[in-house]
Amino acid sequence: LPASVTVVGPVLIEAECEVGEGVTLGPLVYMERGAQVAPGVSLERAVVTRGVRCSSSISDQILT
Repeated sequence: LPASVTVVGPVLIEAECEVGEGVTLGPLVYMERGAQVAPGVSLERAVVTRGVRCSSSISDQILT
């Protein structure tokens, strides 16, 4: 993870995920293998499924 990423646990990030600069993850975030998060995005109570790219901030959602 880039040094500019903020993680508020619990957060689970599987292998091969990409997280951009300035991202905030958590609480309660799960990123499946190969998921991507664009720079500056904030995720709370969210799941990003395998291979999906999240390009805007979300909460209380599952991206498929």
